[in-house]
Amino acid sequence: VTKNPLVWRVARVIALLQATSEDLGIPLVTWLPHRGIITSDEDRVGVHGTDDPARALAFIDDANRESIYHLRGFEKYLDDPIVIARMKDIYRKLSRHRGAIVIAAPEITFTSDVEPLFTHIELQQPTAEEYREFMSAVLREVRQRHAVSMELSREDMSALLDQVKGLTFFEVRRILQTPDSNFAIMG
Repeated sequence: VTKNPLVWRVARVIALLQATSEDLGIPLVTWLPHRGIITSDEDRVGVHGTDDPARALAFIDDANRESIYHLRGFEKYLDDPIVIARMKDIYRKLSRHRGAIVIAAPEITFTSDVEPLFTHIELQQPTAEEYREFMSAVLREVRQRHAVSMELSREDMSALLDQVKGLTFFEVRRILQTPDSNFAIMG
């Protein structure tokens, strides 16, 4: 697992979108410039012709369904008049149900007529205290489900915090909940 901030942000965005999709019970659909619209994890080819940004938006517009559309690398096309016009049409449809378009990038420049359609959210890396609180909650859940006794000294928790720094909460949960996780808990 890398501690590279850009990779961390991409992984965190994807994990958050997957969790949101599951919580809402709506599909997560991804767009990639070289593959187009990908409707599932098994879909390796993509929807034909949707590698073109305008056609991808036409697909989303025509589908008019409750989905989260993660448009990766789409920020490069936000100054195209056809893309802008499609975005406005889609906005009107998505505002009537739980669908959403997500464009995540280190920096995004919107034209003045498109910017009001989007909500800017900046993801910061969790603090050590946020990691500690989250891990404590996960470990409490594990204790409730399994007959295990766990105690972590301050030093153990500090060492564990150092190991998980840079991981998403979803990755941390997966590590702590995996029965064969390779970490020692004294108790």
